[in-house]
Amino acid sequence: MHTLTITLGDAADLRWAQHTVTAAHYLHAPVYPRARPMCLF
Repeated sequence: MHTLTITLGDAADLRWAQHTVTAAHYLHAPVYPRARPMCLF
């Protein structure tokens, strides 16, 4: 049996993720904020 744990990230986690994408993705741009699945409108 396998277990999956999901933890909602905070602002620091989002900054880390944006930095990682900006540095490693071929467009070298952060993710558009409205594309985040956890975005609140």
